[in-house]
Amino acid sequence: MNFVCEVPLPPPGRIQVQLTVGDALLRLQRPSANELPMLDVPLDRLFMCLDIDRVIMLLNALLCEEKVLLHSTRLALLVQIGESLLSLMFPFMWQHVYIPLLPQKLADFAQAPTPFLMGMHSADAAELGSLPGVVVVDLDHNVVNTPHPLPALPARAEKKLKQALRENANVFEPHNPELINADCAFDMAPPPCDVKGDERTKPQFKYVNTSQYFDMLL
Repeated sequence: MNFVCEVPLPPPGRIQVQLTVGDALLRLQRPSANELPMLDVPLDRLFMCLDIDRVIMLLNALLCEEKVLLHSTRLALLVQIGESLLSLMFPFMWQHVYIPLLPQKLADFAQAPTPFLMGMHSADAAELGSLPGVVVVDLDHNVVNTPHPLPALPARAEKKLKQALRENANVFEPHNPELINADCAFDMAPPPCDVKGDERTKPQFKYVNTSQYFDMLL
């Protein structure tokens, strides 16, 4: 604890801090001001849920400081995609309200008059009904509903961005098992008919649904 609290962070840039833990040599470095920020969530989940055109539309809405509401039946996706969107805004930073997972009891916050980026369960979003002036994003069905036409991006910049994304992030696959099981703490055990030999006797972890877990705690 003293080591973590007393050792200062290295300045952003090329300076590294090295330390040895057992036989491992660790090097710590902070990105410089003109480098992409560090991201601790899988960026590909965003492009699996939404196609490239809708990702660009959503980024455009955030850059225009619109009110954006993400909803999904898989709560884990809301945090991952919210963080991914904010990182893709680099070098800009979101200066407004950001609540990646809005509890049901606070669902009325989605009617706030100021710009925001929020996420909630699809059932809670359906109970709110129509939200005037809010960009509503259905992550489960690749749908982005805008309350009014958004300003167009510069044509040349948009063309280059689309080309780069098609080359590097063209992974749209809404039925990918990674998305379907996003709320599972562990991989689901295979059915007995798919297990061969002595593997039948090995213990298997049962999946834990995070939304059910939070419901038990509340």
